Amino acid sequence: MKQPPAGKPRWTADDARRVLGRQVENPVSKQEKITAIHALAQDEAVAAVVSTDLLRRSAVSAHVAVEDRVRVVEEFTRNETVAATVTTGLL
Repeated sequence: MKQPPAGKPRWTADDARRVLGRQVENPVSKQEKITAIHALAQDEAVAAVVSTDLLRRSAVSAHVAVEDRVRVVEEFTRNETVAATVTTGLL
């Protein structure tokens, strides 16, 4: 493939990375953005902060599948303090 992508006069580094299936520097598509976020959040501490920040956005929380919400609640309530606080809040 020597010709640049359709509609472009020349190749960019990101165009070449896309053709090779590699991570791009400037993500454009939904999947490229998801891949970039996963790469940046490989550190567990970073992932925890980002997850917390994102889940505080009601529009984001609304898109989380019911099964995933249940799994998260089950995971968090394994801690007795969290379970007691949640139970008290629900009653």
